Formats: sequence, C-alpha cells, structure tokens
Amino acid sequence: MMISIIKCVLGPQLHRIYKSNESPGSTYVPNALEAAGDGLMKWLSVIRSISWIAWPAIGIYFYKRGYLNADGFWFVVKFLNILLIGWIAAKLFRGLGRWRNPSYRTFVAGLEQVVRDDDDQQRARFLRLYDFDLHAFPADMAFDESSFRSTCPGANLAISTQRSTSWSFKGILSYLAAHSFGIRMMYPGMVELLQRMLFPALAEGRQKLIEEHDGQRTRLESRLGHRIDAIFVDRRENAAFPNGKTLVITCEGNAAFLEVGLPFVALGAGYSVLGWNHPGFAQSTGRPYPDAERAAMEVVLQYAFSELGFLPQETMIYAWSTGGFTATYAGMRCPHLRGIILDAVFDDVLPLALNAMPNWLGDLTEHAIRRHLNLHNVDQLLHYPGPVLLVRRTQDESITTDRVDPLSNRGVHLLLALLRHRYPFIFDAETCNAVKAWVLCPSEQAYPCPDAKLLRSYAGKRYPLDIGDNFPAELRTQLGLYLAQQHMISFSSTHSVPLPSCMLKTPWSEAQLAEQDAA
Repeated sequence: MMISIIKCVLGPQLHRIYKSNESPGSTYVPNALEAAGDGLMKWLSVIRSISWIAWPAIGIYFYKRGYLNADGFWFVVKFLNILLIGWIAAKLFRGLGRWRNPSYRTFVAGLEQVVRDDDDQQRARFLRLYDFDLHAFPADMAFDESSFRSTCPGANLAISTQRSTSWSFKGILSYLAAHSFGIRMMYPGMVELLQRMLFPALAEGRQKLIEEHDGQRTRLESRLGHRIDAIFVDRRENAAFPNGKTLVITCEGNAAFLEVGLPFVALGAGYSVLGWNHPGFAQSTGRPYPDAERAAMEVVLQYAFSELGFLPQETMIYAWSTGGFTATYAGMRCPHLRGIILDAVFDDVLPLALNAMPNWLGDLTEHAIRRHLNLHNVDQLLHYPGPVLLVRRTQDESITTDRVDPLSNRGVHLLLALLRHRYPFIFDAETCNAVKAWVLCPSEQAYPCPDAKLLRSYAGKRYPLDIGDNFPAELRTQLGLYLAQQHMISFSSTHSVPLPSCMLKTPWSEAQLAEQDAA
C-alpha cells in the first residue's frame, strides 16, 4: 500500500481520459482531498512565478524598509521554510486523494508499465488515451545530427549564438535582466500565471486535435536535453483533403500555444499538420532562449522527416510573430523546404525592444538583446534559398515602432531586405521607394509580370540573381512591384487576429512560372 501511495504522490497530474473505443471520454474529476492539495500547490507555483518577474521591485522594497541585514535574511529564511512545509503538505494531501481515486490508480499503473516496457507503439497508444502532465513521460525521439543530415540533404550546420557572460557591470546587469524579467517580457507565454489562466482553453484545444482530428501527441528531445511537446495530424490518406500530402509545421508566437493557435489555420486549409510548443510553454521543458529555440526546431524537423516520412520538398513552415525566428532558422538549416510563410514577422527584435523601453535604458537593452535574446530573423532568412511569403497586418500594433506610419512595420523592413538580397540589380533606391509607396497605398490590382520568360529562365538558380542589370528604370520598377506583390500579401487586421485559412498557400517562386509554362 505504501508503494502505491508514493507512486500517487510522485505521479503526474491527470486532466482527461480521451474518447476511444473503450471509453466515451471524460474530464478527470479529482476528489476533495486531491483538489485541496492541488489548489495549494498551484498558488505556491504562482507566487514563485511572480517572484521571478518582480525581484527588482522586491529588492528595492527590502532596501527601503531596511531589511537588507541579518534580521531580514532570517525573516526570508523563515518565510521560505513555511512555503516549503506548505508545499510538502499539499503534495502529500494530493497524493492521498489520488490513491483513493480508482481512475488515477489505473492511470498511474498504466504509466508505470509504459515507462518500464519502453515500447514506441505502447507510448503512442497511452498518449492517445490520457491527457496528463508529461514531466514523467519518456521522449519518443531524441535529436541525432547524423540522422538529421541523412534525411535532409544539403542541411547546413547547426549554429549557436550563446556568448560568454561579460563580467563588466553592464554585462552582469544585462545578464540578470535578460534571465529574469527580460525573457518573460519577450516570451510571456512561459509565465506560469498566464499558463494557469489559459489551461482550460489549452486542454480543450488538445481534446479537439486528438479526438476530432485524430491527432497523435508526441514528446521529442532536443540536443540540449529539452523535451518538446508536439501533436501531429496526418491527412495523407484522406482523399477529402487534397493538400494532405503536404506537411505544415507551425511555429507559434511569444504568447501562443499549439493547442489554440496555428494548427487550426493549417487544418482549415486541408494540410497535414505538426504543431509544437516553445521550450517552457505548456508541457515543453526548458526556457525559450535563442539556442533552445533552434534546438527545438531541429528535433521537430528530424521527427517530420525520419519518423513521419515527409520529404523536405513536401514540408512548409508556417510562423506567426516571434515564431518567425525558428521558421527562418528551419530554412537556414534545411534549404530544400517547400516554402516558408511568415505572418506578422519582424526582421529584428532590437528596434522593437528599444521602442518599448525608456531611452535611458537603450544601451543596456541593446547589450541584453544582442548577447542573450538576439532574434535577428533577417540574418537567418537570407540564408534560405526557397520560396517565401510574408503576410503584413495592416493595423499591426505589435511589430511597428510608430502606429501611424505603415512603413514602421518591421515586416516591411524584412520584405525589402529579402528582395534587395535576392534581386540586387532590380531593387535599387528608386524601386524600393516604389515598393514603399505601394505599402502606403496598396492597390487591389495585381501587377503583371513585365517579362515572365526572363524570370522563368532563372528558375533553379541560386540567389542573389543577376537579373535586372542594365534594365531601364521603368522596367526595374515594374518588375520590382510584381516581385513585391508575389512575396507579400496584406491582411486587414491587428496583430493577433487568426489568419483565414484561405490565405495559407504555397509561396511563389520562379519555378512556379516554369511549371505553369510547361503545363
């Protein structure tokens, strides 16, 4: 009996028993003892989460009150001891309540057998039966560089931007700021309080993906040891979805989750979908620092290619907002992807961070961003040689530095940087000004291609292209406007409105013109 109680004390939280042939499906209902212990543990977790964010204010308060002395130290020690005793008591109460619940005992016995047997099919079947916290669940696949390169021909080497900490005063201050409130301001979705508030919606979203769309949940281990929570919906064998043979891998924003995010847009367009959560979001472990984000993207790509059997040419990346960082890295790492769709994505996070912070903190902000939180999407995107489609939100309030100036939208900066890199002879100052005028007054009229035959001749060639050298200014402008319209579409909305599924399409490329000509 004691062993059974200990297993219930240490076991993960159970949320739902999914609908299956053996069960009609139901939400797991804890008894009063388990609910009381669990409620207390949640409040203690919230206090811990808030403390991480508010430590500067707490430190200032202690200083002004004269608590930065021995008496203040022992007061903090006593307070932490009280919290520790409360946490241990809550965990014991919760475990005893679980032990008295037959549904939980059945679940924890099944979990123990799955972990002991280490069978892939058994793990997949168990994840299809239960929704629970995955901290005790083994990974289905771990990242392997050689396997990744064998399934993704032409894959570029992994990169790291992690720098050693500068021990100057500014370096120490920027490190503390980036690793406490800075990372949480950039990725508010990792804040436990927000996750607690969103939990009912996340659980409902998981239920829809698994029960209604026959999704398969999986757990992937990155090269940094983080466990990434992902869900795959397979439509390859369903004739009702002609786009089902193409996989869309989604990359969520900084406060978004796969359970309520982009997978539903891609499913609405009929694609097979693989969604995943950032490190530190929901059931994914770790923290969403740049290197952790890149490592997570790598293992998701490897899973898609080696385990699910998709080819890079059958795979598109669809990203929203901050998810553009991992999407552009995917293109940089795997150059033969079918395409990348970037919705409300910025070129560089630094101008947005500087705009949000007081001027007197500008130098410290730049140091913290460049050394610890450097989301420089444009640098990665310029290494991707495949098709790209940008979506600009015309009333975007999040990635603009001046809400009354459409040209301050950092997505426009990303577009111009991409086009200047790929077509350097076409996008001179005059053509760039014409594109900016088009952004300010977008025309519903489609600009025709002034020389489709010439563009077709460049299909398959590596960027940058030498097209446009010695073109007259008028032809450069016409071609530039055509290319801008092919690479960016506008959506009349603010930053967070879901993209209509009808706008999700394969990005344009010169190869499309050649295929149309052959047809």
